[in-house]
Amino acid sequence: MRASGLMLGRYLPGASPVHTLDPRVKLGLASALGILIFICTDPVSYTVILAGLSLAARAAGLGLVLLARGLRPAVPFLLFTLTAHLLFTRGGEPLLAAGPLIMYEKGAALGVLMTLRLLLLLLTAALLSSTTPPLALSDAGGSLLHPLRRLGIPAGDLAVSASLAFRFIPTLWEEAQRLARAQAVRGARLSDANPARRIRSYLALLVPLFTSVLERADHLREAMEARCFKSGGHRVPWRGRLLTVKDAAAVLITGAFAALVWLIRGWSGGVGVGS
Repeated sequence: MRASGLMLGRYLPGASPVHTLDPRVKLGLASALGILIFICTDPVSYTVILAGLSLAARAAGLGLVLLARGLRPAVPFLLFTLTAHLLFTRGGEPLLAAGPLIMYEKGAALGVLMTLRLLLLLLTAALLSSTTPPLALSDAGGSLLHPLRRLGIPAGDLAVSASLAFRFIPTLWEEAQRLARAQAVRGARLSDANPARRIRSYLALLVPLFTSVLERADHLREAMEARCFKSGGHRVPWRGRLLTVKDAAAVLITGAFAALVWLIRGWSGGVGVGS
């Protein structure tokens, strides 16, 4: 299976065992894995989680390399996270000094751990979105959040909003790429060697990009109104879906994997520098 562009929020149709799992199960397991990623703070646990994601991506017919390649637009954000910790986190022995900037041992360790944490979260979200249709993901979120309606929380509206925001991530990325190509044809210095001029050129993209976002939001509002969408209502799926043996097996396998990671976390010292 091949794909280009940003993978986060992009659905890739398929008939793999991961594609055919119940969306509620996939969303619940992805949420549990995200919590586990936040709890773990040692590189050994993160390595095991990465291996588990690799196996899940292979089972989905995608492969971890494809998911990682589709997250290339997030590389600047990951590098910014790593650099911020290297420059501003103090503690431990100094590793490198360049004038007033000093890189400390704790800053390097924490920067690597936080970058790995964000990368694992992005890979988990990309795997979930690439194997689950947006509408099914929205229905799954509404189903899992349904008990919150008793507390007066509009669970359905929250699920729809989150699903729409998640779905439009690749759309906005493609729109930004299109605007960048158009500005480059008009002489914008988007690849200028001077960082200041390059930043100014990219800042010029913000106004047309926000204009496009507002136009898309207005079109989406009109489409939802034309389909009689009502805030606060409870959406009922046209065809109900029961959990299968395959779904139960996925829950058991993920639970066993989480227990293994928890044991490894305890064996490696419980908590790391990120705690």
